[in-house]
Amino acid sequence: MLILILSIIINLSLVYLFYKRIMHRIEFPQEKEFSEINSLMIEFNKLTKNNIDLIEEKIEELKKVIKIADEKILQLSEKIGNTFDINKITKPTISSNKLWTSTKTKKADVNLKVKKMDKYKTIQKLLKKNKSPEEIADFLGISISEVKLYINLIKNK
Repeated sequence: MLILILSIIINLSLVYLFYKRIMHRIEFPQEKEFSEINSLMIEFNKLTKNNIDLIEEKIEELKKVIKIADEKILQLSEKIGNTFDINKITKPTISSNKLWTSTKTKKADVNLKVKKMDKYKTIQKLLKKNKSPEEIADFLGISISEVKLYINLIKNK
């Protein structure tokens, strides 16, 4: 009887060990897949962070280029006496762009308002020289409709 109990215990332990091995083989591929997924997610996160950093660097570079271009536009318009509103030409597309609220830009806006009066006087002078609205628009770098609007204002005064 003891031998029978011992053989049953041994058989049960063997069955248990085989069961454990089989279950381990079934679970192991899942663990391997999870580890691969985790490593892919980590790599994806690194690539995403690198791309975001590159985009932020490019945004900063573009802000600098825009600032330089705005300054050059103002300098050139002052040199040639051409007046136009920078804000009509370039509008900020990024709401966090602090460049547009700088004191230089505010001063430039005041200068542009003064230059609009100069534009009005320039149109008057060119009309006295019998220039056509197209010639005036080309000379000032503005649209023909804007010139016609000024002409109508001058006629109504």
